[in-house]
Amino acid sequence: MPTIITNLILIITFVIKILNPNSLELASNRLRELTSKNESDKKGSLEDFLKNYNQIEYILEKYGTAFSNNDLQDYDTFRRRIAKSKLVNILFKEEKIDYNLRNNLIKLISFRNSIIHGSELFVSKDDVELSESILNQLKSILQIM
Repeated sequence: MPTIITNLILIITFVIKILNPNSLELASNRLRELTSKNESDKKGSLEDFLKNYNQIEYILEKYGTAFSNNDLQDYDTFRRRIAKSKLVNILFKEEKIDYNLRNNLIKLISFRNSIIHGSELFVSKDDVELSESILNQLKSILQIM
């Protein structure tokens, strides 16, 4: 009987944490702290960061879906968007990108998500330069002009 009550309390606590509207923001802020540089760095342009990221995202979708093994007969499955991290892993498995670029892309995707879903829209100059560097590496490796 005590284990049932303990389990019930644990389940209720879990549900309350999940339904808390601040839980996503708190998790996002924790992720941002792990991935971002020091906020004392010079403030960078969010517009430039997102412009670089959107170009990276376009390249990943274009090249990643070309190498994915989707069944073309299943149109609904084909139309569904594939997660960016999965597209990165597809390019890595196809040996189109190296291990370091793969890791940098995954970190950049996580960082971008923490910015967009978090409460602070801060990017440092280093973050903008990193996004530009990753974009240039990706273009160079995939031979995109």
